[in-house]
Amino acid sequence: MKDYRDLRNQLLSMLEDLDDRLGKIADADTPGATAENAGPRQTEACRAEEFGAEDAARGEIDKIKQALGNIDKHTYGICLQCGRPIKKARLATAPFTLHCEFCAPTPNKSGRKA
Repeated sequence: MKDYRDLRNQLLSMLEDLDDRLGKIADADTPGATAENAGPRQTEACRAEEFGAEDAARGEIDKIKQALGNIDKHTYGICLQCGRPIKKARLATAPFTLHCEFCAPTPNKSGRKA
């Protein structure tokens, strides 16, 4: 079995960074954190953007935790759908990916992953 110690540390560092980012988003959501002169539409737009950023961060956290679990179970780098190995280049780009290039969800018409 491959030694994923460095990758595990990289994933833990990414997890720490995301936790920090979520903390900053939560801090910005406290009363008085928005600019005093911001109108209702600006404030609403800012909140929508913050919620989107928070959702994205939480999604990445879930994927990273699953990848860490896969490292612990010695199943890291194996596609969850087909069981084939995930290419090293793909793992280097997205170390928390759970699918090979053939099984990865593709963007739908809105540009979001399905």
